[in-house]
Amino acid sequence: MARVTVLFATRNGVQTLPRMLGALERLTPPSGGWKIVAVDNGSTDYSFRVLQQCAEKLPMMVVSEPRRGKNIALNTGLALVEGEIIALTDDDIILPADWLVSIEKIAAQKADFDIFGGAIYPIWGAPPPEWLLQCVPKGHLGVTEFLEGPVSPEAIWGGSMAVRTAVFREHRFGEGFDMHSETEFTRRAHSSGHLCWHFHESPVGHIIRPYQLKPKWHLQRAYRHGRADRREFYINHEDAIATYPMLKQSRWHMHHIAREGRQFIRYRLSGDFETSFKASRALRYWCGCMTEECAGLVRHLVRAPRRKLSALY
Repeated sequence: MARVTVLFATRNGVQTLPRMLGALERLTPPSGGWKIVAVDNGSTDYSFRVLQQCAEKLPMMVVSEPRRGKNIALNTGLALVEGEIIALTDDDIILPADWLVSIEKIAAQKADFDIFGGAIYPIWGAPPPEWLLQCVPKGHLGVTEFLEGPVSPEAIWGGSMAVRTAVFREHRFGEGFDMHSETEFTRRAHSSGHLCWHFHESPVGHIIRPYQLKPKWHLQRAYRHGRADRREFYINHEDAIATYPMLKQSRWHMHHIAREGRQFIRYRLSGDFETSFKASRALRYWCGCMTEECAGLVRHLVRAPRRKLSALY
């Protein structure tokens, strides 16, 4: 039986998938053996065919999960994993040859830790513009800057991540998340006593595609980030409606939207692109929070239509 299973999902990833799979073919096998579980998440391009062709060269199982959602796909793949360690990555990650060997070694050295995250650096598909380097946190591009050692669960990212199989006996990936798919899981696991460690050995490369260098993409990402933040809060705090009344929360979000909107207009009129972009990104984030707040209110009313509306104030 394989000691390490590599698990990843892809959806219409054909632009980066061949490079990622080429790196998989060059991996040095860990001492305890390995296998790969690749999940095609309802791709409409020929990603599934690319995976099947690669499976002829690697110890890889290819499965299909038509229901959309990375976490849904990963949970499907978990049914097929083997061994003591699950190594997770993405379809736009270039892995170094010693990646699995390093994971096996760090897991053996850090017996008190169950969740591991590796260093991630950018592979630019086009030269990055100066405004992006100045205005966008590297974390928004999936690039890490954490110190080696114990870390909070938010510092473990899916591009280079390993989890002891025992953790998955208690937890699965939370479904219904557009973003934060890994950190929502690591927070829950950490809260039940599973410690996290960040390692620098064998850093992986994250392919940054040209469209990810555009302002529009980052503004949409900020909006999704806001929605994911609020959705995770309400999923993990079922008593949030009583503790944090939703309509009061909505007024708080509206305050931030108004403030960032004024900042955006001010700097846009002054012609300061970088500052106006930062304000616009903040505005989009709070709009995402507000949208999810309203969606959460609707879900609450649908689930409990007879609950007194006074609980929402």
